[in-house]
Amino acid sequence: MTIEGGAARHSERRARSFVPIGLCIALLIAVAYGRSLGNGFVHDDSLFMTDERAQSLAALPRLVVEPRWGFGDAARRESVHMYYRPLEPLPYAIAHLAGGAAWASHATNLVFHFANALLVFAIARRLTGSDRQGGVAAGLFAVYPAYSEAVLWPAALGGLGAMACSLAILLLDMGDKPARQRWLATGALYLAALWFKETGIMAPLYVAARDVSFGPGGRSRWRYAAFLPPLLLYASLRQLALHGALPRLDHMPFSNTELALNALAIARSFAIVLATPWANNFHRDFDAVTAAADPRVWQGALLLLAALALIVAARRSRPAFAFGVMAMLIAAAPYLIPHKPHDNVFADRYLYDVGFGAAVCAVAAGAAIWQRLDIAGRGIAGTALAAVLLLCVVADVRRAADWRDDLTLFRKTLTQSKRAEIIRVNLAVRLQALGEYDEGIRLLEELVAFAPDYRGAWYNLGLLYQSKGRGGDAIAAYRRAHRRDPDDTSALLNLGYLLDRRGDRDAALAAYFRIIGLRPAHAGAWYNLAVIALEDGQRANARSALRRVLAVQPGDGQATALLTASAGATTAERDSRATLRRCESARAALDAGRRAEALAQLRAAAWRDERAPLPHQYLANLFYLDGDLDAALEHQRRAAELAPENEVYRNNLDALEKATRDRSEQDRAAPDLAGP
Repeated sequence: MTIEGGAARHSERRARSFVPIGLCIALLIAVAYGRSLGNGFVHDDSLFMTDERAQSLAALPRLVVEPRWGFGDAARRESVHMYYRPLEPLPYAIAHLAGGAAWASHATNLVFHFANALLVFAIARRLTGSDRQGGVAAGLFAVYPAYSEAVLWPAALGGLGAMACSLAILLLDMGDKPARQRWLATGALYLAALWFKETGIMAPLYVAARDVSFGPGGRSRWRYAAFLPPLLLYASLRQLALHGALPRLDHMPFSNTELALNALAIARSFAIVLATPWANNFHRDFDAVTAAADPRVWQGALLLLAALALIVAARRSRPAFAFGVMAMLIAAAPYLIPHKPHDNVFADRYLYDVGFGAAVCAVAAGAAIWQRLDIAGRGIAGTALAAVLLLCVVADVRRAADWRDDLTLFRKTLTQSKRAEIIRVNLAVRLQALGEYDEGIRLLEELVAFAPDYRGAWYNLGLLYQSKGRGGDAIAAYRRAHRRDPDDTSALLNLGYLLDRRGDRDAALAAYFRIIGLRPAHAGAWYNLAVIALEDGQRANARSALRRVLAVQPGDGQATALLTASAGATTAERDSRATLRRCESARAALDAGRRAEALAQLRAAAWRDERAPLPHQYLANLFYLDGDLDAALEHQRRAAELAPENEVYRNNLDALEKATRDRSEQDRAAPDLAGP
């Protein structure tokens, strides 16, 4: 009975201490980050807000079986930039409940950060056996500015949520709840952690780190089995949503050796950012490591060896310190794999999880020093700690101002990072929307000067030139964009529009048909083709194109009106010499090996004169050489319809029809098609 009463009184004292420390933490966070409630959405936030699945809490379950953020290329292949994070859009759903107000999303982040700080307090208190040390750890974690980005950006909620679940699992494992309750709660929290962000997978390692530092304390090793069912469920659902467990690996630009070298270099960068928390930066330029002799590699290796040595040296005498070092390594590990050579391979928000271990290390080391100080020394140490917290709060307040809006954040970033390629592009896009074309042009001209192959640079520069009225420069930029990304249809669509306005209709049509070759159902390209066909008097072509538009966009009022206006027969006069010239130009391109160019030119020739059989005859030959009998037959039939008296066309049609009927036979005789 005495023991039970003592335990009850100890639990009551813990509960009483929790309230004032919790209030102090809340006050620190309110002062440090309260200004963020007046900030807007920045960077990816606007994209996430338009996702219909994030516009209500009821729609969020769709994300359990769908990618969080994925795009498709011209061939409808999913890109590598896609996530499976069903719970990450939570702040945007809450914002929609508040009428789309950004403050609701920012408030959600603050609530999660406050919860994490309380969890840090509870865990640190148990690890150190001291309310005071637990409170200091929580205070440092709450306002340390190195990872303020995670608190200030709604898009980073996934990391906050995953960390909250991971810390709750660790605290639960340290408690005295019945084993069955711990198993059920651990499983639910682990699945939630994984659904917030992939880094939630590290939760069992925090439990293991505590076992290594303090010993299992009589707990069964079988308790780790509680992590297996949610992990298997998560893996199955992830496979279903992404059509692959790790779709990024197919696009990894580094070898295994390069990944290891760059991981060490990034670890060094993490340590520098953690040690210099006042220099926040939204995009830190990083040059990929290519050789083991790079100083960043051996410096990172030394840091890793030092961390391992500290763990070994402190595990018995200072287990809390050893646990803190292990927690830092566990938290940093998922972020040490670079995905692209020059993009933002590490970010301030990635240090959020690391901050938990760093706070535990700090109070464990501080406690050792505190014990050796006299009263005067402790007074100085207390004053120094208060000063550090004050400086952290001031830095957080100033950083919150940088996150006010896109323009403020991006411009601030470009004063810190010379390249910041993606930031330059995003700022230029924002400036174009605001009509500030000159600044946007300057930013992207600087970008293409040092990174001429950066994706999106030339296309967005073309948009700015076009908005500024510099049509010739825009055409050149769109052509460069197309050469660097032949599967991107956006540059071709704008290129075709500008070429047509400048009177080069053949080139415009070739651009549109390049798009059709990539995306046969591209409504924008077909609509522009219909407009050109109507202007040229090619009404049948116009009707064909408009029907394709309406098949994709049934409610398109403009396409419907044009379809009505296209009634009637062709009104344009034929120019057989121009058609012949276009076909010969296409043949020259084909002879030179430029098949896509030849195909686009032939389709353009047929579009300029819908009564000319010659382009269809050339197209039939081209598709036959490619082995596409169906397309060849379609165009050969059209050529024969337009020139029924042409014996060559009829013979070719008969041969293709026979080949089509017999193509299931393995050793069929190939038809001998005559030329035009």
